[in-house]
Amino acid sequence: MKFLIILLALVNSSIASDSFEFTVFHTNDLHSYFEGSGPDSNFTEKEGDGDIVSGHYARLAHLIKKEKSLSATPNLLLDAGDFFAGTLFHALGPNKKINIFPEAEFFNLVGYDATTLGNHEFDAGDLGLETMLNKWIDRKVMTPIISSNSFFQNKDSVLKKFYGKDLPIKKYVVKELVQGNKRLRVGIIGLLGPDGALVSLATRSDVGFIGYDDSKSKKDMDALTDYLNDFVKKIKKDEKLDIVIGLIHGGHPEDVEILEEVSSINLLIAGHTHVVYPRPIRVEKALLVQAGSFGRYLGKLKLSWNGVDLKLLNKDNILKVDDSIPVDQEMMKAISSYKVHLNQFLEKTGFSYDSFIFTAKDSFIRRKESLNELGVLVTSGVRDQLNKTEVEPIDLYFTSLGLIRKNIQKGHSYQLSDIFKILAIGFDEELDPGSKVVSFYLHKKEVFNLINFMEVYGMISHKFTPAFSNSVSYRNRWWGIPFVNKLADLKLYGKEYDEWPELINVATSQFVAAYLPKVQSMSYGMLEFEPKNKMGKVLKVPKVLSEKEYLLLAKYFKGQSKD
Repeated sequence: MKFLIILLALVNSSIASDSFEFTVFHTNDLHSYFEGSGPDSNFTEKEGDGDIVSGHYARLAHLIKKEKSLSATPNLLLDAGDFFAGTLFHALGPNKKINIFPEAEFFNLVGYDATTLGNHEFDAGDLGLETMLNKWIDRKVMTPIISSNSFFQNKDSVLKKFYGKDLPIKKYVVKELVQGNKRLRVGIIGLLGPDGALVSLATRSDVGFIGYDDSKSKKDMDALTDYLNDFVKKIKKDEKLDIVIGLIHGGHPEDVEILEEVSSINLLIAGHTHVVYPRPIRVEKALLVQAGSFGRYLGKLKLSWNGVDLKLLNKDNILKVDDSIPVDQEMMKAISSYKVHLNQFLEKTGFSYDSFIFTAKDSFIRRKESLNELGVLVTSGVRDQLNKTEVEPIDLYFTSLGLIRKNIQKGHSYQLSDIFKILAIGFDEELDPGSKVVSFYLHKKEVFNLINFMEVYGMISHKFTPAFSNSVSYRNRWWGIPFVNKLADLKLYGKEYDEWPELINVATSQFVAAYLPKVQSMSYGMLEFEPKNKMGKVLKVPKVLSEKEYLLLAKYFKGQSKD
């Protein structure tokens, strides 16, 4: 018996001595938030003086550099996608006139080992992404973009030239970590989840993703997990990998479903849902993590691999990036130089980056609910501003709550850069940021169906939760049947449905309008919306109005503050 105890002790000791310790730092959904979550005018460089700004790339850069320098073990720095799109800084990457790509340059500055494609990397379309990837090469960005479940729907795609072993986008990457005479071979894969594929339908055309059928607008998790089981097993064998780390731009429940079905992934770093997992979630034998959004947090995992199990060694898994963190001066200088270019771009709008717009008298918070107060405020503000110049008054302005990106907090001052963050999604045909606005007429029955469709689809993906201007009102019956009696007390300008005119003049962003032709497949052939003119004649394309959505909102708020 004593001999057995001694033998077991020796075995355990041997396993412990053979364990490989390493550290993984991770971020997700950075969204070009170089100056933090704002309001931007609140930021100060001074450490610990009480400013309320959460995040800021100069603080994040300092924290990453510090943590990496203090790490006693080999480390990896990884990102789970949507590093692009969300602030005025994202105007520079797709711009062909200047060879600047701030998001990629940040990756180089702090030494990211890998990132993956999120849905917002496609916001500037295939041509915008082509420009950014050319800059990725020109700026000698060392961070690979990993896309394991993508494929080409168009064999002549302009993006095809960026996929390959020695090119910016790769199927997977192998990192060999070394400590003394020990080595750990780590495979890193990258995925865009089905929901990310769904919400990028309007902005990507050439690239598809296993797990989502674009032609049918249908998610297929079984296809994704079947593919991953084969793919991960193959690269583990071919590359003689010890562990596999996955980067998925897709949060709950996609992240859990993958780990339940694909046993060969040891660590999954998630994104897309902007959620903080305070502690890693154990799913089967794997660890699952996510670190919020906008650079407000840095994930930190001290790990040990003994050949069988991946063990977590630390408790401080989420580090806050706030006023307690000093700034990195190199990053501060870069941000200042980017702003010079942004102000040159903004000259034509009559605003500058830091133009004061208004001070909020009340708070408006985005919540996943019908007729949310922030959604009503933003859509009503855009509609009111439009109707100051439009000859044909807009009856209804609509968007999805997922496209209204920031709350408004009482007592805080907002500048143009903050207003852009609220309506940051979209580019025009010149690849200038901000979505143009379009208008068109719909039959009143189509408006009824549109409201019902958005309410239903908002339950499938909360990013489609509708936001309508205050010209329309209704109640949702929790027990009601969509398209039959789900909506109660539906009114336009306070009038009952029977009193509505036959044609309703509606407006929305070009980004949202691009989804209208896809509604037929999204609704399994049940619905179709045909934009019309005021005479009821079907239009090939909706009418494009004079100003961009975010500028209309800025002018509305500016006018309200004067009043």
